[in-house]
Amino acid sequence: MFQLQSRFEGLHLVSDSFSFLYPKSMVQLSDADLNSAAQKFQETYSADIDSDFVAEVRSFRREFQGEIETSMCSLLCNLTDFFLYNNTRWVVCAILKFTFTKNLNALN
Repeated sequence: MFQLQSRFEGLHLVSDSFSFLYPKSMVQLSDADLNSAAQKFQETYSADIDSDFVAEVRSFRREFQGEIETSMCSLLCNLTDFFLYNNTRWVVCAILKFTFTKNLNALN
């Protein structure tokens, strides 16, 4: 169980590092928070992303603000949220059910 939990915690850490790029975050974050998240992301992946990234994120939000707001209610965003946050719970429940059933059968 511990191993499974640590794997999902790792998944959430990766998901959290990209979360500022979600349409909802792009609209709701203040300029300072967006800059901070983009800067942290750029520093984390500096081997692949150059220092212009922060300015590019700001420019992207400014240029596509309307489209980002429209996409917040799209099916794609809803599915992304579902799979990133709810799917892990489903997998944990399925594994627990399998483990419980297996252990129960071993007792019989």
